[in-house]
Amino acid sequence: MHARSHVRRVLSLLLLVVLLAGSAFLFGPMSYAASHVVRSNANAYSAARGVVTRVGTVNPRLLPTGKVPQASPPTRVIPYHGVPKLQKQTGKSPTAVGVPLQRGTSGLLLHNFDALKSLDDQNLLGYQLEPPDQGLCVGNGYVVEVINTVGAVYRPDGLAAVGPFNLQNFFQEAPGINGTFISDPRCYYDAVTRTWFATILALPPPPPISPPPPPTTRVDIAVNSSGDPTTPWTVYRLDTTDTGHVGCPCQPDYPILGIDAFNIYITTTEFPLFSVGLNGAQIYAIDKMPLESPKGTVRFVQFSNLSTGGFPTFHLQPTITNGSAAAEYLMNSVPFDSLDNRLGLWAITNQQAVGKGGIPTLSTTTLTSETYITPSSAPNPNGNFLSPDDDSLQSLQYSNGTLWASLNTALFVSGDPVSRDGAAWFAVHPSISGGNVSGNIFEQGYVASQGQYVIYPAIASSPDGNTVMVFTVTGRNTLPSAAYAVLSSSASSFGPVTVAAPGATTDNGFSCGGLLFACRWGDYSAAVVDPGSTNVWVATEYIPVVGANFANWGTRIFEVGA
Repeated sequence: MHARSHVRRVLSLLLLVVLLAGSAFLFGPMSYAASHVVRSNANAYSAARGVVTRVGTVNPRLLPTGKVPQASPPTRVIPYHGVPKLQKQTGKSPTAVGVPLQRGTSGLLLHNFDALKSLDDQNLLGYQLEPPDQGLCVGNGYVVEVINTVGAVYRPDGLAAVGPFNLQNFFQEAPGINGTFISDPRCYYDAVTRTWFATILALPPPPPISPPPPPTTRVDIAVNSSGDPTTPWTVYRLDTTDTGHVGCPCQPDYPILGIDAFNIYITTTEFPLFSVGLNGAQIYAIDKMPLESPKGTVRFVQFSNLSTGGFPTFHLQPTITNGSAAAEYLMNSVPFDSLDNRLGLWAITNQQAVGKGGIPTLSTTTLTSETYITPSSAPNPNGNFLSPDDDSLQSLQYSNGTLWASLNTALFVSGDPVSRDGAAWFAVHPSISGGNVSGNIFEQGYVASQGQYVIYPAIASSPDGNTVMVFTVTGRNTLPSAAYAVLSSSASSFGPVTVAAPGATTDNGFSCGGLLFACRWGDYSAAVVDPGSTNVWVATEYIPVVGANFANWGTRIFEVGA
């Protein structure tokens, strides 16, 4: 069994509270309709209606990209996403067949370049940061990357079209180390409407009045409908303070972006700001049309009180829907145990009801999957370890009628006596009947390599049926590297682990402290299908040649021909 370091997670959450105590910001009004309870597939949940507030526009070409003076303190750790331990279930790690580690590039590897790194945090905000939560979106001849505090727009060859720029400025938040705390950005390009979407968690500082008002929290949404992400974006605020929920005002941890033909979807994991507790996953279904206009009232529906297998739903992943689908699907693992074999499958139908002021239908079921277990810390050659967080679901994509999902897990590799980390993957066929969801896992497996640790997987499947997984690979003799594997449409298992960009050195970041205090890493990678081809673009963390002095990580973006 690989036990989580719960003390570290609690300390990290307390650090967030200390950093953000008294957070508040003045912005436009937020209205909610009275909540009501709905029951579907024998699970009760609450639903409420609200309105998103428009803030203004921002032109990324006009944002500063120069260096700022050194701030104090010089470093900041992004807190863990904090899986509470609610039940103890132990068992043996699953066993996987290891695939070879292939060094160098293959014919499938196309564009491949260094992207944002901790040096950009230093230059733009005055401090270094760990780790780089990863957002990536591609389309119309552009590649957009957003990580915790900085963003950039690239051409496919890696040439920067705009940036790097401070995401506090981009989302029109209070800048600086004492400004708005931001984290967990995501982005997506909707090729059908030529619209770019970006989201980020925002915990604003208190206004300069005494006594300060109660704190507020939000998720910011930026939208660009021109097709060109270097032109102005419109910024909106989604209030997530949730004062009516238990223990709130609350933090909308780990916001994740999904999309279909009708709405964008933001899921969060809700924690009280000033008390111990977990309210679990929240789903915000937001009418897409007025965001793309942009005009009119932007309505949303919030779903709360969600559970899976008797636990609060945690890190619920909404899908990026490629093509048409009968519903907006969502999935989650059950990470509260050390060992589990269940996946939650969710569906939102009647999605157009959001824009009409109504409430869609939410249904759920639980699937039995292969075993997954809490991953162990992954060693570096210098004696440090990388933290793989936990076995929460890491990514979800819908393509060709199939949901593709992946997560971190500890496992044994055949012929290797020592437990390693690998990626568990799942291919699910969902279906809708009478407004209720069901599904079956028709393929699943593990990606593992003998002697190596595969961590933070993200997965996407192209229209031609080939599937790409990206991750970091490391080990006692392997520097933290950006790597990937491909599952061809005619195969039932992934091919070799291919290193796209080898790590230049070990992780020497300020959060590293040996096995007891593993280096902050991840917290996730990104994979997205290029809407102009069948290729898949991916991004993940690794150690580049040039890094900052206290946090030497960087991100690598590359295109895999699929």
